Amino acid sequence: MNTVFMWFVVLSGGGAVYHDLNNLNYTIISNKSQEGAFDFKTFSQPVIETLADLGVTATFTGRNDLEIDGKKFCGNAQAYYKGRMMHHGCLLFDVDMTVLGNALSSFKR
Repeated sequence: MNTVFMWFVVLSGGGAVYHDLNNLNYTIISNKSQEGAFDFKTFSQPVIETLADLGVTATFTGRNDLEIDGKKFCGNAQAYYKGRMMHHGCLLFDVDMTVLGNALSSFKR
């Protein structure tokens, strides 16, 4: 089976954001008083709390990742534009890791 991958550049920069039918991508847009007020942990807290309500323990790690049992399942990025902060993340929940690996390999080329 041939899989076609499409690439887009987003304001928030960073690495690759993978989209398919087995993950959830979300965006939070907030008014911020100053550029540089990037706070990944605060924006990630609702995800951590919702998962806790479902009995799943997730932790915030590194600069902007969420992990379960030491495995990354969510990356986050942010951009500040015209007085607003856009925070977005990608929650992997039933992703074919072979397809994901192939997508990321072709992204690096």
